[in-house]
Amino acid sequence: MVRLRSGRAKMGTPHSQIAVQRRRIIEARRRGTAWFTVHDEGSGVRSLYLAPTNAQELGAALYPLAFGHQLAMLSPLPAPAGCQPLPSGGWLGPGRAILGLREPVQAAVVGPQVRAEDLDHLFPCSVLAQPEHAFSDALGTRFCLDVEGSQHAILLSRDPEVHCACLETVLERCAEQGLSRLAPRVTSQALCELLEPMPLGQWRRVTTSDEGRYHVLQIETASAGQVLDRRRWVAAPQGSQWNADWSW
Repeated sequence: MVRLRSGRAKMGTPHSQIAVQRRRIIEARRRGTAWFTVHDEGSGVRSLYLAPTNAQELGAALYPLAFGHQLAMLSPLPAPAGCQPLPSGGWLGPGRAILGLREPVQAAVVGPQVRAEDLDHLFPCSVLAQPEHAFSDALGTRFCLDVEGSQHAILLSRDPEVHCACLETVLERCAEQGLSRLAPRVTSQALCELLEPMPLGQWRRVTTSDEGRYHVLQIETASAGQVLDRRRWVAAPQGSQWNADWSW
């Protein structure tokens, strides 16, 4: 049962290119590098593509936002104890179950009133193709999540707080890996600016560097291998926040 993927990201991609992408993701995790892009899917839904990441990292970031809701496992996995099996595969359980996700996985966090049969009748076969149905009032969907074994994730939501939580978590981990210290905080305003929708084919690459007297988080916007824009945030070596200028 494939519900989240539209095929847009990989359609027509040669296997050799996919292999190169996976090697880059593995190397990126070692060096403290992250990639992301944001698209407007219509009906108020935005999609956030993130790499590298995993289901455990995003599950922890999203746990506070899933509390009080239900987790719909859309991948055809056996239902744990206390969860309701879905007729077409997967299960429906408490929102706190998001902490136990492991990739590859497709899941959605829906309203507390939703029943297993509601999901089977109302949830579309493709969220990206029919976001207005996936995020209908009847389902009360807060977000949908697809995490692949290649450490690539897609997160769909109407709620900016959902995307901010995931991007902030990945940027913090990126900084901690690159600088070997507790990551400076990214302001809410800066996160919102980074999460504006981008044209198809454009990605943002995030890297960190230790310049001795200060630390740098660099964000490049690129397309087809060409850098279109570059911005640098700085922080004091023990600073608690990234700054968009040269003062702290």
